[in-house]
Amino acid sequence: MDILSRIYDITNVLEGIGLIEKKSKNNIQWKGSGDVGDADNADVDRLQDLITELDEQTSRVDGYISKLTEDLEAQQALSPDATPNPCKYSRRRFAATSHKPS
Repeated sequence: MDILSRIYDITNVLEGIGLIEKKSKNNIQWKGSGDVGDADNADVDRLQDLITELDEQTSRVDGYISKLTEDLEAQQALSPDATPNPCKYSRRRFAATSHKPS
């Protein structure tokens, strides 16, 4: 499962239990711990840390996508008659490089 799918699943769960509210596609608001049922402060803190980590992963993925797009555009500029090779940036290669420390 890729990172974006995990983020989507987790945000849906958090929204379902009323901890966050999706304002738009990339804008999520933390609703706080006002009415979280049995969740204690440690759970809320852990979930806040998870959201922060997911935001950082989303930023990294956005950076990877930008870099790949730039590389592809540069390759096409060097050889405009060449057919792009979509296999060059397969999910397997992306997954293998996405876990390298920044």
